[in-house]
Amino acid sequence: MKTWILAAGLAVACLPSIAPVHAAAAPSSVAASGAADDAADVYKKLVAERAEAVVSIKYVMKEEDQEQEEEVTGFMIEESGMIITSNWLMGGFPEVYKQMTGGRNRTPKDIKVLIGDDNEGIEAKLIARDSERDLAWLQISKPEGKKFKFVDLSKSVAADVGDRLLTLERLGKTYDRQPIVNESRVRTVVSKPRKLIVPGTAHAQSLGQAMFNGKGEFVGVPVLQLPNKEEMQAEQGSMFSQMRSIRGAMVLPAEDVVKATSQAKEFAKSGKSVDPEPEAKPEDAPAPAGPDAEKKPEEKK
Repeated sequence: MKTWILAAGLAVACLPSIAPVHAAAAPSSVAASGAADDAADVYKKLVAERAEAVVSIKYVMKEEDQEQEEEVTGFMIEESGMIITSNWLMGGFPEVYKQMTGGRNRTPKDIKVLIGDDNEGIEAKLIARDSERDLAWLQISKPEGKKFKFVDLSKSVAADVGDRLLTLERLGKTYDRQPIVNESRVRTVVSKPRKLIVPGTAHAQSLGQAMFNGKGEFVGVPVLQLPNKEEMQAEQGSMFSQMRSIRGAMVLPAEDVVKATSQAKEFAKSGKSVDPEPEAKPEDAPAPAGPDAEKKPEEKK
């Protein structure tokens, strides 16, 4: 089966469609009115303080003999121009998918980062992937001494059940890439397969975005988290039928984002290819890409 068909199936299976929005009754009490005013102030503050750090990322993806321009959102994490976004949205497949299907990452090219009202973009390159945690890191190629607005990962907090969760995202080109606030609340916190914050359905498709609490403090990044290979094989039904039961984005806590970013920097320094070409001999396993590859190819006997 062709890679792009499988990828499309995975996307449909894992990311639930957005439910229709029903108009709510107008609040009649003073308390309700005050809460609405508070929400408006929180949204305005988030946009004012964080919008310049939220960027649009354009790139070209080749599918067999065709090339297609795609656009996703990410956010700056360093003033030198380092960016985080979703590995899945940058053509990377979850590790379990690669293990079970033999699929390989798609490599984006001609990457441009659009900041604020800029429609031309600044050249950037993909410097690391983390297939397990669904993170990808980009770096502005020629910052030329410019200091970019960024989200400071070191100034982060934990989130607990009931806490407000807000992402500041960007609409597409059709809507002039305007910043938009999306809100839900922490539904629960799970510890398996790793610690993850489960947001409301409003954030089901917010992959790779910076997530904040009601005070505008960074709490994590929504990611695509799938079961491991053994759990997938233990379940009944086809791989895609199993994936339909999986929720959309879950939030990787800030502390894990910090650790993964540290590993990504080390990987970027190594000079290794993010998406290595397959080995010439089929019996030789390709080297894993990304900062936290758990297994290395077995040594030849």
